[in-house]
Amino acid sequence: MAEMKLLAVAGAPVLHSRSPRIFERLFAGQGREAAFIRLSAGSAGEAAAAAAAMGLAGFNVTAPLKSAVLPHLHRIQPEARAVEAVNCVVVRGGRWTGHNTDIPGSARALASKGIEVAGKRVAVLGAGGAARAAALGAVRSGAAAVVLMNRTPERAEAAARRLGCAWALLKEMPDVLGRSDILVSCLSGAETPVRRSWLRRGLAVLDANYRDSPLAGEAAEAGCVVVDGTEWLLHQAFLSFRLFTGRDASPAARAEAREALQAEEERPRRNLGLIGFMGSGKSALGALLAERTGFSLVDTDAVIESAAGMTVADIFKTRGEGYFRRREKALLAARLPGARRTVFAFGGGTVLDGENRALIRRSCRTVWLWASPRTASRRVEPASRPLLEGDGDGRRAEELFRSRLPLYARLSDLVVSTESATPEEAARRIQHECETG
Repeated sequence: MAEMKLLAVAGAPVLHSRSPRIFERLFAGQGREAAFIRLSAGSAGEAAAAAAAMGLAGFNVTAPLKSAVLPHLHRIQPEARAVEAVNCVVVRGGRWTGHNTDIPGSARALASKGIEVAGKRVAVLGAGGAARAAALGAVRSGAAAVVLMNRTPERAEAAARRLGCAWALLKEMPDVLGRSDILVSCLSGAETPVRRSWLRRGLAVLDANYRDSPLAGEAAEAGCVVVDGTEWLLHQAFLSFRLFTGRDASPAARAEAREALQAEEERPRRNLGLIGFMGSGKSALGALLAERTGFSLVDTDAVIESAAGMTVADIFKTRGEGYFRRREKALLAARLPGARRTVFAFGGGTVLDGENRALIRRSCRTVWLWASPRTASRRVEPASRPLLEGDGDGRRAEELFRSRLPLYARLSDLVVSTESATPEEAARRIQHECETG
């Protein structure tokens, strides 16, 4: 476990991302110890700071950080510089290199369904990072014409000039689509400005919005050739995987990743679980989240202390850690299975038990509150943490944290850094993620 690589997809919101499903299968196909987390970050600076402190081996970048992350990188590949957007950051020797795998990924997604871009006329909706990547991908694939369409002319014109393609306003869409062979939509949100009457049989349609695409449904009804947005997600991920590892994923691993992505979404878990190292803020955030959501609160350490009539530190000293872990396990077994609309703030060592982890995974959306061992140690009274007794130089905290890191990472659905965020800021972030994810 000590050699486990930690990677992430960073953005906000990011809880909805299916990237972990893909990369878990790809890394397993190579027999590599790796965990791929969802890192919620409100800014590129916050994402970069968390990525550096966590020691990430690499990370994907999603909206709205694809352009904002550029100043935080040591090197930017020419194709990413051309579209002014990065979706993949590779870490080598402490230096970060930005890539854009969306560019070839969009063309490969179309090709996977037998749609060749060369010689075709392509219309791209939007002017953000994904749209610019799709447009450049089409240009480099030999498209006969590429038109970038946006609501406002300034952004579309500037992007088109840089990419070597044409541009138009969205209100000109009927004319543009009438002479296009391929439509790639990169507009955010579930609504689409494309009217059913503008679509025709034979037009190829790719919507980057793979979560909820009314456009895909209408295009299918119109007889268009529809390419699911998950194909773009998969192909950019395959390319990112090669950048992360230096090797292509095997055909079998790719097939497993595709199956995992297409599998039915699991039913939403009805509770929220907070995990993390001592001092990461679980108790304070649990109370705030319960207040903000109207959920009940179960702070497992506090419940055990109340039942025992003594603090966790005293339990450890008088009855031993084994006694405490048994009480902790019994509490989870009693409370988790029937829980509804409850925030659980778990003790830092709860994840050490495999049965505990399985119960948490079945019952909770799990948020790993991340803070460095140094920061976490400063937040707690040494006397209240018997496992850190006598840890004057912080080495014990570091060792303990590193031993638990793989367990936190693999159990988490979402990671929120509490390194510098106030409890109120972190609570707002988590609530927003849960409401949008």
